[in-house]
Amino acid sequence: MTENNDELNSGSNDYKVGHGKPPKESQFKKGVTGNPNGRPKKATDITSLISSTLDETITVSEGNTTRELTVEEATNLALINKAMKGDLSAADEVMKKAKSYGLIEEPPIKKPKGEKGGFILLPDLGMEIEVWEKIASKHQEALIASSKLDIEESR
Repeated sequence: MTENNDELNSGSNDYKVGHGKPPKESQFKKGVTGNPNGRPKKATDITSLISSTLDETITVSEGNTTRELTVEEATNLALINKAMKGDLSAADEVMKKAKSYGLIEEPPIKKPKGEKGGFILLPDLGMEIEVWEKIASKHQEALIASSKLDIEESR
């Protein structure tokens, strides 16, 4: 074994190969990195990906004219056009966005003091008017009775 070590170390007499001392030929060379490709790039997070995508500009044609819009502007424009054509889910989304940007405020609901909410009783299409009037009068009597109780309790 010493013969092999002597052969490997023939270039330098003072260096001994052993534990923690590899042969000079297998050591890292000076000026050459052990990681030539470098550290892997960080994966882009979804927030920055969406943000950069929404900021990209695209060319939109409207009739005979074309103009440059960001993807966000074009998406909002398409959503508004769908809402104007009668798509209720698109209209709901437009209203939600407008409220989130502070463009629309919901007026506060004001009820008279001591009054609770109510309901509207509509007749069934297959129901005769006399039957509906009986049902409506029963509901009206019940509503009056409950409002009298509310008034007495508040005194």
